[in-house]
Amino acid sequence: MGRLSFLVDENVNFSFVSALRKNSYEVETVQETFGKGTIDEEILEKCREKSLVVLTNDTDFASPDEEHGGIVIYYKQAIPPGDVVRGIRRMEKHLTEKDIKNTVIWLEQWV
Repeated sequence: MGRLSFLVDENVNFSFVSALRKNSYEVETVQETFGKGTIDEEILEKCREKSLVVLTNDTDFASPDEEHGGIVIYYKQAIPPGDVVRGIRRMEKHLTEKDIKNTVIWLEQWV
């Protein structure tokens, strides 16, 4: 299975972005791509168009009203960056990009 690519929401600690990039994941951030204050619908549209998975801790993404490339949400604010990478690796072993599309995944289930 191929590696997932991510669009990381603006409220995610940059240490997660660094950890994912260090582990060879393709990662864009909302700040780099759009700037701060981007509405969720724009983020989901970009992810749908480019087959990116949103990584966020914003539970507003838990019930999206439109199609998307997949959403990974974590709720523990103190989760270490290494656990994020470990959880994503485990998830990739069992789910394809097609499985993740239009699905909301709680990262803690994979850590």
